[in-house]
Amino acid sequence: MEKPNEYQMLIYASFLHDIGKFSLRAGHKLNQANERDQYALQIYTRNTGSDTHPQYKYYHAALTDKFFREYLPRELDEAGHLAALHHIPENASNERQRLLATLITLADWLSSAERIELEEDTQTYSQKEPLLSIFSQLKMEALADTEDNVSRQDKSTSHNRDYYIQLLPLDEKMENLFPVREKEVAFCSKDYPGLWNDFIQELKKLSPDDTYFSQLYYLLLKYLIAIPSAAFREKPDLSLFHHLKSTSAIAACLYQVYQVKQSPVEEISSLLDQISKYNQAKEENRDLSAPELLRKADIILVAGDISGIQSFLYEVTSEKALKGLRARSFYIQLISEVLARAILKEFDLPETNLIYCGGGNFYLLIPALSDFEQRLRTVQKKFDTVLLEAHKGKLAVILAWKEISYLNFIENFSECWLALNSRLGEIKRRKFSSLFSSGNVQSVYSKIFGPFDLGGEKQGCNICGEELDNQENET
Repeated sequence: MEKPNEYQMLIYASFLHDIGKFSLRAGHKLNQANERDQYALQIYTRNTGSDTHPQYKYYHAALTDKFFREYLPRELDEAGHLAALHHIPENASNERQRLLATLITLADWLSSAERIELEEDTQTYSQKEPLLSIFSQLKMEALADTEDNVSRQDKSTSHNRDYYIQLLPLDEKMENLFPVREKEVAFCSKDYPGLWNDFIQELKKLSPDDTYFSQLYYLLLKYLIAIPSAAFREKPDLSLFHHLKSTSAIAACLYQVYQVKQSPVEEISSLLDQISKYNQAKEENRDLSAPELLRKADIILVAGDISGIQSFLYEVTSEKALKGLRARSFYIQLISEVLARAILKEFDLPETNLIYCGGGNFYLLIPALSDFEQRLRTVQKKFDTVLLEAHKGKLAVILAWKEISYLNFIENFSECWLALNSRLGEIKRRKFSSLFSSGNVQSVYSKIFGPFDLGGEKQGCNICGEELDNQENET
């Protein structure tokens, strides 16, 4: 593979910055007799013990560097160095490396939403702490009212609400995602060493070409989806894969934003300091007034929604209705994927920035560049033109976006998500509005309100229902 550029190095580094946690839980250690491992121990960790009884904090970072060196193409060695520096960026070899490593540190903090002072001690977390299922967070109102009248001790003994994800890779049926009640059951089929060995065997089969990052992305999805990101002092309800993915998405945005800023290292360092102080104040119940720096919005959350899905899906004939429904559902998913990836391409963003895509909806993170609104509106107009021509207004794409501040990431990101969805609902009332600014209003009206389709002997598409011309009939 060709050596990645600086931006691509950052993406690799941020996406794999915590892969050492997987290695550590599998029981791997650095070889003190190996000169390169000894160097990694000195540069990427902190000894909190004594010379005779060392205790290494951030040990997983050194294992991340070892993973890059032993299992990935040599062209990514620099990315491994950046990834391993994410806890101690001041140990970087030069100022540029320090900037990139500090960007990963900031992205890591924003992604994890963990209190900095409770950072995981990577030598002591449990290897028998499975991923907590999100279904453990669900609570029926009637049951909640009953439990309010029960003591905490009674609740813990009489009603254990926790469910766990089994430590297994994803398979075609995705049956491994079904939660189980007991921790022991979650580890009954696989342990970390066995999962690691299977992961490495598949990793060796990847082709080091232009698609290498995408190959890595889906391989990590397969093996890290059931591994908790943090399992020490924090509830293990977030998978390691999703933490890596969101960290990479944020880092890609921050890189583009800070490319055009003066003294970026100092500003990022100030942000990290302010986040740490804010978390400390929150822990001590002191004044939570956030400084202006944390209120800056350098990242944009973009939402896309395909409107008209319900009528499109169920407008099927009785003949082969089930196949038609499946085909149309797949078609909607393809449209969502194509539109989302078009935005990623417009902003030169990796696959990790596609936060969610399904059910005719997608969400992305993009950098808050000076022209981001103009570029999104240009993309919206292209979407409208294509869908109006193809479906005569039956299907439309709605784009909305919201600026996300650093404070939003650490305090109330879910509220931003809800506000964005509300914004989507408002914009749905103005479908295809981007096309009316072109001046050809009558043409747009005729394409939306018709008349269109000739009827008679013209055959309709089995999937979308639109009439086919003669050439399409022949093919």
